[in-house]
Amino acid sequence: RKIICGKPEGNLCRDVPNAGTDGKGTIFVTYAMSILDKSDVFAGSYIMKSIDYGKTFEEPKMLHIPTHTPDGTRFTFRDCVIYHNKKHDKWLSLGCVMEYDKNNDNIRKNGIIIAKPVFTTINPEKCDYEGPVNELPFPYDYISVFVNAQPIEFDNGDVLLSFYYITENCHFFYLFLH
Repeated sequence: RKIICGKPEGNLCRDVPNAGTDGKGTIFVTYAMSILDKSDVFAGSYIMKSIDYGKTFEEPKMLHIPTHTPDGTRFTFRDCVIYHNKKHDKWLSLGCVMEYDKNNDNIRKNGIIIAKPVFTTINPEKCDYEGPVNELPFPYDYISVFVNAQPIEFDNGDVLLSFYYITENCHFFYLFLH
């Protein structure tokens, strides 16, 4: 079997691995590339695909999202949880978008890294995002929101999502049933 996250590669390290399966042999694995000499700075997220229950994987591909704004702000998708929605037979990606300034430093509010909860769809043939990146509706004011665990889908199609979020004063866990 292939080792997905291993030793550092120069000043980069594969970090925050996650996997999702359709139960029929297809597995997607995602990970972020952390920049070792910066705190919580990610160079991007990558995806790998297996169609033989994880015995072999295609070479990693960088996941593509709009990464820059006119003012030089850079975005990266982090904590990318891959999930196969059985009811709609779609691959979804849940995670957070983190923002960095022109100097590649995290944009913060009151010292806390800003991270927005987002989702999109994955094209299993192209092994890349196919839909727009949409911000998840979140019922509370927050500074950062991170997906906390693999989603759980019930027989009726409802999905349970777990989040870890940070406000001005506290850290919370939030369960969301959709």
